[in-house]
Amino acid sequence: MRDGMNFASRTRTVGVGSIGEQLVILIPVALVLLLSIGCIVPGLLDGDQRATQEARRVTATAEAILTDKHGTEVRRVIEDFEMRWHSLEAHIDPAIQAEVATEPFLTWFGNAKYGRAIYNEPFWLVIKSAEVKNLRVLEYNPERFKALASVARTVDKIRPDGMVLESSLPAGHCGIYVFVHEDGVWKLSAYFGTDPPMDDVIRDWRYFPWKEIIGELPEGELCDWE
Repeated sequence: MRDGMNFASRTRTVGVGSIGEQLVILIPVALVLLLSIGCIVPGLLDGDQRATQEARRVTATAEAILTDKHGTEVRRVIEDFEMRWHSLEAHIDPAIQAEVATEPFLTWFGNAKYGRAIYNEPFWLVIKSAEVKNLRVLEYNPERFKALASVARTVDKIRPDGMVLESSLPAGHCGIYVFVHEDGVWKLSAYFGTDPPMDDVIRDWRYFPWKEIIGELPEGELCDWE
């Protein structure tokens, strides 16, 4: 009996000693792991932030190069579109608009959709001047380009009989233009307005039908008048 009790006592003593020794080993290991995770996670986040910043820097550099190389041409194309699309001639003969725009923009916004009713409108807003104030060429190739532009315009309010009701009204706007090369000329395929407030831009983009044509909205200021 004495030996049995001694054995049980020794067993309990050995068991407690083993657990204690394991805890002595495991607690420092756990602390090291926790400290390592604490260092790794912020490191991963910092790495993601650096990668994002680098991607933005690369994109901005590419845009600057495209704007420097193609900006003069793109400005001319946008200003020519504005002057011809909103011209008095385009109200009198809507077929003219097909010279500067194509699908889907032409069908959705062209004057031809109004038919003869356009001649019964109380007045037309006819372009008088258009000037691109700020420009970012976002994409460019021989068949297509995408640009973000702030365009200062003035318009005349004219009756269909030619009588001028008001002259030189300001009508500037900001937006993303996508032109395609068709029939040997640049034609507007899609446009998305980016005039503030930003909440309106986000709302309009949510329901915009031509996202696949416009592509992603660019980073940074979407309506720059400086």
